[in-house]
Amino acid sequence: MRFDRFTHHLQSAVSDAQSMAVGKDNPSLEPAHLVLALLNQPSSSITPMLNQAGFDMAGLKVELE
Repeated sequence: MRFDRFTHHLQSAVSDAQSMAVGKDNPSLEPAHLVLALLNQPSSSITPMLNQAGFDMAGLKVELE
């Protein structure tokens, strides 16, 4: 996997997810960290898709934190 081939938004999300994992003393980056980082991005396309699918975004964020 080549990090430099990711979009700028995905690179930022991965970086944020790594920071989250380290901040929570988690030795590895988990999918939950990445999903939460994507949800926290203001320009993320995942949030509107999940809203349209009927997800409770506040509840999802609480579960992922």
